[in-house]
Amino acid sequence: MLSCNLYKYTGFVLLLCCWSLNEAHAQRSLSPRDTASIGMATRTVMKELRQAMLSMADQSNSESDRKDIAAHYLEQPDNIFYSKKALIDDDTDPDNTTPDKSQKEAEEYLVQFNQFYHTERDNSIEMTIKSISPILKAANKMLYVKVHYSQLFKEKSGLGRSYNRVYRVAEVYFEKKGDGGQWRAYISGIKFEDRNAPPDDLSSALPVSNDGAQEPEVREVKNEAYYRSLLVRGTHALADNKYADAYRYLREARESDKVANESNSQFASLKSKVKSTITMETDSFFHGVLKAKGRTLNNAGRYEEAKKYYTYAKECDLTDKAIPPVIAELENKVALLRSLDDLFRKGLYEQAIPGYTEAIRSDPGNADLYVGRAKCYWKSYRNAEARSDFYTAINRDESDADIYLWQGRFYGSLNEKRYYDSAYACLVNHVNKSEYRDDPALVPIYSEAAFNKGMSLYLSRTYIVAIDSFKSAMSLNPDFTEAYCYLGCCYYEVKDNAKAIEYLEMASGKNDKYPDAHYWYGKTLRQKDWTKYSHEAIREMKLAIDLLSTNMKSQNWFLWNSDLGDILQRNKNYEEAIKYYTNCINIDPKRNFLYYLYRGECFHQWGQNENAQRDYYEYKKWCDTYGTQPNPALDKDLKELNGTK
Repeated sequence: MLSCNLYKYTGFVLLLCCWSLNEAHAQRSLSPRDTASIGMATRTVMKELRQAMLSMADQSNSESDRKDIAAHYLEQPDNIFYSKKALIDDDTDPDNTTPDKSQKEAEEYLVQFNQFYHTERDNSIEMTIKSISPILKAANKMLYVKVHYSQLFKEKSGLGRSYNRVYRVAEVYFEKKGDGGQWRAYISGIKFEDRNAPPDDLSSALPVSNDGAQEPEVREVKNEAYYRSLLVRGTHALADNKYADAYRYLREARESDKVANESNSQFASLKSKVKSTITMETDSFFHGVLKAKGRTLNNAGRYEEAKKYYTYAKECDLTDKAIPPVIAELENKVALLRSLDDLFRKGLYEQAIPGYTEAIRSDPGNADLYVGRAKCYWKSYRNAEARSDFYTAINRDESDADIYLWQGRFYGSLNEKRYYDSAYACLVNHVNKSEYRDDPALVPIYSEAAFNKGMSLYLSRTYIVAIDSFKSAMSLNPDFTEAYCYLGCCYYEVKDNAKAIEYLEMASGKNDKYPDAHYWYGKTLRQKDWTKYSHEAIREMKLAIDLLSTNMKSQNWFLWNSDLGDILQRNKNYEEAIKYYTNCINIDPKRNFLYYLYRGECFHQWGQNENAQRDYYEYKKWCDTYGTQPNPALDKDLKELNGTK
């Protein structure tokens, strides 16, 4: 359960729940930047599809080459298909031109592509996009489009027949990759176009081509929640006679049609209140208080906020010649921070760190610079440096609530009980440092705090109490995938397999690329009925490890590979067990030398005696190095292997 400190204001829980219910039904709009990025990703993946087919058809490639090429297009991180089992209407036989023909899975389609079609030219496949549908949302919440295109194989088939132009429809799914917010595209299936089907409504479709133009720099469109948050802050600031803050929040809130009436009303109250308390003209008064607020923020190193206040002050008094030079100086500082932040969002952490370090030398009192560098250290797995920079940032400006937010997220990523406790404390501190605790923008933070509290309880094995915290997180944020997953894990631990499966399936439905949901779903199936669900359980655990392969530094990478290797060995599936034990060894051969023994046993049982002997001797070498007693059965196995050599 959440600490009572988190909900100490009467009626706040009701406000949050009502707000979260409204937000759950709100339609999330895509920014122009997102739309442009999705369009670019769509065209890129279709070009990659053509290149994949050309590579598979190239007669100069050996069978081994083709297998390697197919793996490149089918496996992470460069896969263009949503999965190896994506269904494709097979078009390599010249007789296949309509929807009633056979289908193949993506892996089979690529591997067997050259059976019908082969070429020695690199431009023998023509693909022309006719139209791209509007951006749609699948049942699993992923975005997708339908790409209508024509295709012509220009060479003759292996049977000596010519191909006709065919019309195809590809479903292309999208997900954001990395902190840069760029969209990746995956083909989930390709069909022959049904010429009798009603056409897609192209009124809001993506453009077919941008004629090579650069992706535009478009300001992100803010949603209603953002503007309502500004309205709440402005209303509170007005009540507290914080005129500069009220002016800044209400002025921006008035940009939204959704809250314009309320914002205009509050803004009128602000002007009325100012006129009734002073004798100067309203604009002159605002000029003074806004300029003073900007000066305070500038001195605190919060340049972007300072720039906004100075800009508003300038608009209130265009004759003040002292403001433009200050704004120009702030713009340079803001540009530097944004350039460094762009590197962070693009995942270029090691490039950003020297930039932050140089900026800190010039401005050592700026807390934002330390926070920025701490985030880069965190994402580079340099946790000691990240922790140090977060503490330095707090020493520079302990009143900045955002520092505690990022520090909490950093601790939450470390996946240990003590750090989940720290993450919870930091997020509560963020709330306490925030000006107004009924600000709707804090709802997701309350949800994160509840989740971290739940993870601490979960790792303390107090599963029943943890369930309440995870449910609190879900009620505040209905799209919180991790909360659904670890609620399912709690039910797994208390042997309530039905509820565990229910919540783990919900987690996968919200994000089927979340590895933890697949891993624990497989574990739950194994616990429920291993005999009946063994194949499905192993498949889910394999999928979880495949999804986690982009983050091999995660603590789960070792644990999951070890677990699955043990399961496969007990099932006498030695060949596959070797793969997962090898992953464990590759993490750290010195620390995980015991896995040489496990892998050697698999080689031994599989009949790979030379490999088994090599692993046994490697294990024995590390035992001698550390003064550890080897497994008593080792000498017997080595004698057996030497006898059969």
